[in-house]
Amino acid sequence: MFIVLEGIDNSGKSTHAKLLVEWLRKELKKQVVLTAEPSKSRLGYYLRQLIEDPEGWKSDEFLAYLFAANRYQHLYCPDGIISQLKQGKIVVCDRYFYSSLVYQDGCLKLVRELNKHFPLPDLSIYLEPNCQDRKLSCLATRYRNLAEFNPDLSCLNTDTYSVEHNQAKIRRFVRQKLECRSSDRYSLVAP
Repeated sequence: MFIVLEGIDNSGKSTHAKLLVEWLRKELKKQVVLTAEPSKSRLGYYLRQLIEDPEGWKSDEFLAYLFAANRYQHLYCPDGIISQLKQGKIVVCDRYFYSSLVYQDGCLKLVRELNKHFPLPDLSIYLEPNCQDRKLSCLATRYRNLAEFNPDLSCLNTDTYSVEHNQAKIRRFVRQKLECRSSDRYSLVAP
């Protein structure tokens, strides 16, 4: 099963991903891999450096290509997401495809084209905080709009309740998906 937690910076993705992995391992006795995008590869490291550099040049198109290349590597390298899923493990990922749509919104057609052959997660949850910062609020609005028109992206408002309450909701989403998932979905080959 492939689970993705989406959201803007400081929305609780990393916290909830770690708590979810811990619960899956301890309570449900599942083999689980925790990962994130950008990945921990050299390309992922370069991407993180590029994003954090306020002076560096980065167009939406340039980032779209780099993120798609990193995503391909993250999915299909020998110990990548697809390999882990084929081994029957659950993969929990902090960000994936919807983040590209939100952050590279100046070239949505290109983002969709570059990502069209990548598998969608079994479960995507957008963690929606209450944003005071204008830029983050704009990004949150983009996520909310995606959730409205994509029924496979569940939305969870994280400011209304405690971390424990939100984690319980996330676990319910996961438990429901585990009960009805298909076991052979990841017998795909790389595009």
